[in-house]
Amino acid sequence: MLRLRDEANGPRWLKKQMAKLKAELKKQAGIDAKKKLELEPELLRKLSESTTEVTDATYFSAMRGKKTLLFIYADWSYRSNRTAAALVELAAAAAAGLQVARLKGSDYKAHPAARFVESFPTILFVDGDGMVVDRFEYA
Repeated sequence: MLRLRDEANGPRWLKKQMAKLKAELKKQAGIDAKKKLELEPELLRKLSESTTEVTDATYFSAMRGKKTLLFIYADWSYRSNRTAAALVELAAAAAAGLQVARLKGSDYKAHPAARFVESFPTILFVDGDGMVVDRFEYA
């Protein structure tokens, strides 16, 4: 279970949260990567309600000046489906200064954020200036 605290959004706090998220995702590493499953409708609804959708048109305006956890996913990816559940929980518990956003990488392969993504899901932590501070990607 991921627990976020409102009191700090500093680098140490972020590092701990990314480590917890990475540990949770690594637990799922035994899942067959080739198994394809569309995002479950209920999970997709929760993901839509709790996160910000980012597209080519809204990428810079949605993330400008905000610390953002960017979830780059493919709707056909089983791992993305499993990770989305943890992301919904993370978004619900996110500190006030942290935005959780999602980018459908399978639709925006040429997008700057998705251009160097080698597998789905990929999670990027982007600071308020648009710089990628940390990333997690399934190998």
